[in-house]
Amino acid sequence: MSGTLDRLASEVQAGGGLLANAVTPAAADGAYGSVAASGRRAAGHEADYALLVEAIHEGYLLHYASGRVVRPEDVLGAPRRGRSIVLTGDTAPADSVVAAAAGADVLVHEATFLADERDRARETDHSTAEGAARVARDAGVKLLALTHLSARYAGSEVADEARTVFPQTVVPRDFDLIDVPLPERGPPVLVERGGRRPRRQDVGSDA
Repeated sequence: MSGTLDRLASEVQAGGGLLANAVTPAAADGAYGSVAASGRRAAGHEADYALLVEAIHEGYLLHYASGRVVRPEDVLGAPRRGRSIVLTGDTAPADSVVAAAAGADVLVHEATFLADERDRARETDHSTAEGAARVARDAGVKLLALTHLSARYAGSEVADEARTVFPQTVVPRDFDLIDVPLPERGPPVLVERGGRRPRRQDVGSDA
């Protein structure tokens, strides 16, 4: 909450815009802090309005000159988990990645080799498809997207190996997209060729 307090203190002018320059920090027992506000969304004060919205999202009460008090629960819905995507670079399977990706919607992980080259993968600090799948399984992610494949392997080979450990594995190709909806709207899905623009029809002459 201190970030909002600092911006309110430095950016809000007394008597101007939506906010007056009065902010009460939250008490040590977890009680709400408060923000003094006026009731108008005046032109030219969009920055003040954004601060007001941010303040109530961060748990502050809004106190109006009329005596009205707006609590976060009066205007906000129930808290919900956001969406998370974790991307790795070139890496061998690592506990730090498992920790960082815990519960993520999507883990994008390299899979340079298949299991028959696991020694080579270890020597070069890369991952096999199987090793990446173990990371996804241990992290409890919803979808594993494998990248950085060696040209010696077909994408289907890489996917098949990973799916023996973690079935929710995809190997995106050029122009594929991964749709990551809000949690209540379903799991992430691969949209094949979803990033490719449709070709425009040439308009010819009938003459």
